Amino acid sequence: WESPAPAITEPEQDLGPNDIRRIVGNIVRAAAFVGLPEASKPWLPELAPVYRLEELPSPRNDSELVFGVVDRPAEQLQPTVAFLPDRVGNMAVYGTGGSGKSTFLRTIAVAAGFAPARGGPCHVYALDFGARGLSMIESFPHVGAVINGDDSERVARALKMIRALVDDRADRYAKLNASTIQEYRAASGDRDEARILLLVDNFGAFRQTYEISAQSKVFETLESIAADGRSVGVNVIASADQANTFTASLNSVIQSHLALRLTADMDFTVLGVPLDAFSEATPAGRGFLDGSEVQVGVIGGDPNIAKQAAAIAKLAAAMERAGVKPAPGVARLRDRISAAEFDLRSGDAPILGVWDETLAPIAFDPTGVFVVSGPPQSGRTTTVASMVSMLRRVRPDAPMVLFGPRRSSLAGVAPWTSHASTPDETARLATELAGDIAAEKPDVAGMVIVIENVGDHANGPADDEVQELLKACRIGGQFVIAEGETSTLNGGFGFMSVLKLNKHGIAMQPDQMDGDMVFGTDFPRVSRAEFPVGRGIHARAGKVYRVQVTLP
Repeated sequence: WESPAPAITEPEQDLGPNDIRRIVGNIVRAAAFVGLPEASKPWLPELAPVYRLEELPSPRNDSELVFGVVDRPAEQLQPTVAFLPDRVGNMAVYGTGGSGKSTFLRTIAVAAGFAPARGGPCHVYALDFGARGLSMIESFPHVGAVINGDDSERVARALKMIRALVDDRADRYAKLNASTIQEYRAASGDRDEARILLLVDNFGAFRQTYEISAQSKVFETLESIAADGRSVGVNVIASADQANTFTASLNSVIQSHLALRLTADMDFTVLGVPLDAFSEATPAGRGFLDGSEVQVGVIGGDPNIAKQAAAIAKLAAAMERAGVKPAPGVARLRDRISAAEFDLRSGDAPILGVWDETLAPIAFDPTGVFVVSGPPQSGRTTTVASMVSMLRRVRPDAPMVLFGPRRSSLAGVAPWTSHASTPDETARLATELAGDIAAEKPDVAGMVIVIENVGDHANGPADDEVQELLKACRIGGQFVIAEGETSTLNGGFGFMSVLKLNKHGIAMQPDQMDGDMVFGTDFPRVSRAEFPVGRGIHARAGKVYRVQVTLP
């Protein structure tokens, strides 16, 4: 038995077009020769890579914010698609870098500007934790603020303001049995009640900054706004890089999910997007919403950022000319605040400065020991001078004593009752005052004592005498302002331990560790670079307040 010889395989050859291809080619050439129009197709073309937002059909009200076009091939329709705030509440948009997340948030802000044409006003507040993609919308009058992610002061203030608004509206809406802003407008007749949109670009960065930190209350405030805002016309729209960016509590109140171009297969699965939905040629703003393909529109119809900015500037100018009322802003704490701005009278609480959270004045308690710490050139001396000037306004008859260099810059701040500059003078005056306080002599009642450069006294010739004076002041109710450089206040025994017992004072231009080292109080995550000269963290009764100190 012999195995058959292997078959010889002829090499593949290009035999040319088959009959069907020849027929199709001939028909196409014949149609072109006689000028026949192209036959209509039984399906719609694919979505365009970009749409001009201002030309899309829209009701121009705040209940239906049109942002693009949706493809519904089963129905052979390509209608507009909109964010419906009263129905869906909050919305999330997901996508990798360059997919169009910031563009979508800008588009929503523009749509909010169109809303008053046939609806009520719609105000926008934006927290920009991304690549500053929302900065251009700040020129709109209906945009109250665009706050950079590194401006923690204004981030906290904006969220607190919106949370207060939600609480206020909850009471007012309940009295009129209104479950939406539209029902409230109809029942109250107040057509100027504004819908509020809170935009958060790059929620992942926001979460990383605030969820697990000393400022976790900021994160909790945003979650509560998302949970309680829909029924009172406050809605949150946030962008994220990944599907698992949002917490479980936030996911439960986000009813609408727009998925732009993604990269991780898990994100495709979680968001219900086909694995082959995107390619390198997918235009920015193309995504899937509730299983349907959508294309986000842009103002001006051009994806170029510079051209979008120009179109936004032009629209903002037109809105201002039309008299659109500006949205309330989120103020910034000023770097220079004069003590003369406050009307103080005898018996009032002395003011330390302005609290960054409320922009309201914050007072200090003029009893015990108050420590003013900070690095060189941080504003320590100016802070002491301001406090002394405030005390003179509210305690005009209080005796004042200065322990400091003979040429102290504080020498001219007040008509000092006594001034000790050398170790011998310091020891003698401290002993005398401690005795007078213990004896409850009337001429030391309400006394204010300022110790300049306290580090110079620690372990010095007058250490024991100054310690006894501090103890006497704490018992007798006199007020001591102790000023010193942070690096000299790190001791925990003797003079320094007495100095820190009150855990009361202000750290100028602090680092995070200054709280534990000087005041025995945890400071939030801060960096010295965040604080201009004259700004610090005020520690009082275990609580901390970021304060801009007044200028005397």
